[in-house]
Amino acid sequence: MLNRTEPYVPEGGAYLPEREPFIVPVEPERTDEYEDYGADEPAEEHPPHVRWRRALPHGPGQ
Repeated sequence: MLNRTEPYVPEGGAYLPEREPFIVPVEPERTDEYEDYGADEPAEEHPPHVRWRRALPHGPGQ
């Protein structure tokens, strides 16, 4: 059991946050490839799920 009168210090020494560099996460720059997402899709066609839904038979009760 730990002796609660003494603070626990790991073998490598106490962790001192001020000695560690503070790294700010930086969002990667947006490029044109993000803006052109989906540009290779033909505009006149509907997405596949729309075509499938339209192709379903509409019977009585639907």
